[in-house]
Amino acid sequence: QVVTAEHSATTSTTGTAYVDTGLSASITPASSSNKIMVIVSQTWHIERSTDQARGGIRLLRDSTVIDEGPNTQDGSEGGGVGVSTANGPSAVQTAGRYTLTMVDSPSTTSAITYHTEMANHQSSSSPTFTINKSLGSNGQNGKGYITLLEIAG
Repeated sequence: QVVTAEHSATTSTTGTAYVDTGLSASITPASSSNKIMVIVSQTWHIERSTDQARGGIRLLRDSTVIDEGPNTQDGSEGGGVGVSTANGPSAVQTAGRYTLTMVDSPSTTSAITYHTEMANHQSSSSPTFTINKSLGSNGQNGKGYITLLEIAG
């Protein structure tokens, strides 16, 4: 079984607590021994009025975090995104695409939902972390994609 979803709405946060990005997909495994391959591709933009702009995106199965780096309190996990410059400009911004492929073992035959959340690493100096930011005449809105593939166990 294969499930795909896309998300194009713009979502932003200025805080360090994780919030939902809006990208999600649900699947009901046929067997509790089956695994789910999760593929995520999501555009991001982060800016801050200082020389560092960092944040993070994490993956959850329902309310359980299944992919996140060592720091679970804010957006500074190992798969984090952003830019940091030493003695750099008074404001920075950067953009990119977050990608993740992993195999999960949910051990259930109930419906499950995979989704992403985002957070800024710092709260000072006006950080803004945006998913699917409109780049105006210089580009187009990004889109996020999630694909779930059931693998027989």
